[in-house]
Amino acid sequence: GEARLSQECRCQGISTKTFGIATSWDFTKQEDRDKLLNLVATENPDHIFLAPPCTPWSQMQRINMNTPEQRRRLAEAGKHSNDVHMKFTRQLYEVQLKGGRHAHVEQPANADSWRVSHLAKLPGHHVLFDQCELGLAPPHSQLKFQKRTAIRTTKKAVADVMSQHQCTDQHEHGRLAGGTSAHLAPWERGWG
Repeated sequence: GEARLSQECRCQGISTKTFGIATSWDFTKQEDRDKLLNLVATENPDHIFLAPPCTPWSQMQRINMNTPEQRRRLAEAGKHSNDVHMKFTRQLYEVQLKGGRHAHVEQPANADSWRVSHLAKLPGHHVLFDQCELGLAPPHSQLKFQKRTAIRTTKKAVADVMSQHQCTDQHEHGRLAGGTSAHLAPWERGWG
């Protein structure tokens, strides 16, 4: 996810910064959310790529909830995610829009997060694609991970490019567990 995106941007000559647990940013903390909002306001990146945690919104999570207590905990996790992560995602998306810049939100295609209040009515283009067509695969394997994914984007060119990545079923698929990422790209190239 995030390493591949950053690496591809660098190959295209685009400078990126990555924010998340792996880079010591914890967006469950108001302090870190405020720091990133201030950084975005200061640096005015051309693009911001957002991938809030999708675990509480996963269909697989719902399927695996066998007891009322498990379902209650999942509902609480979803409420917390909506109140914190999804709200923050919408806030960053709107900051970019108001600044005349671009924002992109990624989640699994069938995740319930697309139906929560903060993501449900984000303006922009909604596009589906399969990550196997972008080379998502484990190291040293012939298998690819399909990972049907959706992006809501403010930039039509991004939607147009990503919509071209539909699985052709010309390869075998492996199983995949999710991850998270967020990126700022200070200038755009390749998406005109």
